Amino acid sequence: MQKLENRVLELARMGISYFKFDGLFGHLNLRDFDITNNPFPSSNDERLNDSSYDEQKGYYLSAGTERLMQIFNKLGAVNPDIFIAITNGAYLSPWWLQYIDIVWLINAGDAAKGNDRNGELVYRDQIYHQIWKEENTKFPISAIFNHEPKKISSDETPETFRNYLYMNLSRGTGFIELYIKTDNLSSSDWDILADGLKWSRKMFSTFHNVHIHGGSPQQNEVYGYTAWTDKQGYISFHNPSDMPQSYRITLNRTVACLNPKHI
Repeated sequence: MQKLENRVLELARMGISYFKFDGLFGHLNLRDFDITNNPFPSSNDERLNDSSYDEQKGYYLSAGTERLMQIFNKLGAVNPDIFIAITNGAYLSPWWLQYIDIVWLINAGDAAKGNDRNGELVYRDQIYHQIWKEENTKFPISAIFNHEPKKISSDETPETFRNYLYMNLSRGTGFIELYIKTDNLSSSDWDILADGLKWSRKMFSTFHNVHIHGGSPQQNEVYGYTAWTDKQGYISFHNPSDMPQSYRITLNRTVACLNPKHI
């Protein structure tokens, strides 16, 4: 950890302003942790999953987290505007946001599963629905990191890509990391991608107020995202069903529309 601190502080002093901390505590299930008189050849030995080691694991993770907090604070002292992402399975607690900017969406795979764009949206949005509608988790959606939007080929219509992209961006994440294969994109793909990123930049100030609205994506119910400031806002809709549906929403403070009388 001291070597990690020395290196990242050196990079920060050189002008690096973005850090992504990933996998610091080892594999998701086979955690690296210190064991006194370790009888195993590797700290990732599966036998260490035995419950008798749980207490030691807890101590290790707590100590590691405390050490990371010190590193984050020192990075902020070098550059107050430095951007830090932690993508190693941290629990969605707003406590983290005292030290970092973005947390990975812990209960989802890296790539959105699904046979088509509709399936990919439903997979990820159902997880959003679970976290913020069913569990009412007190964590801002804008501070979530996903491995999206993704574009690796040009085997879909421009309309399909545009609908997917704007729905994806409407989630309001404050950190857009593109997963694209540049050699495979057509000129229209680049134009659509540019339009989407320009829209995100324009609406960025609203993202800290983003809410999910509507029903369950998994149950083929209409849903979407909405975010507002006192000057601008947006609302997105997705019908995951292959049949038309009617849907009504009231723009009020429940969906963070601050001045509905001005709309």
